[in-house]
Amino acid sequence: MLVGVYNRSKDCFETIAKIGTGLSDKEWQEQKKMCDRLMVPTKPKHVVCAKELTPDVWVNPEIICLIRADEITLSPLHSAGATKTDNGFALRFPRLMGYRPDKSAKDATTVREVERLYEDQYNKKKQKKKTSKKVKGQKSIF
Repeated sequence: MLVGVYNRSKDCFETIAKIGTGLSDKEWQEQKKMCDRLMVPTKPKHVVCAKELTPDVWVNPEIICLIRADEITLSPLHSAGATKTDNGFALRFPRLMGYRPDKSAKDATTVREVERLYEDQYNKKKQKKKTSKKVKGQKSIF
């Protein structure tokens, strides 16, 4: 399943992950039924997707999913936040956790929110590295 985030400034949906885990067989069958109702013959105009990521079937972006991932990485394929000079963002080890039927597609996570999460994640890793370096002469109390 190809998933994306909303780019408010471009009014389009950009890909961020392909998901194949997180659901039971029964839940995948329910997912297929939802997708069958939203199926369209060609890629929706307001979806940005690399040809290498083209799914077998296109659906209108109306299903809001809850996704859990290990981290956000840079991707040469995914279009979320990509520019002519910068890679897009991707979710590393994404898992489908559920749905948000109370939300509309434009209420989904935005590219800007993903950018902020990526920056926060990078800054936390940077801080963790700084604090894990032992200062000369410093004794460990653990």
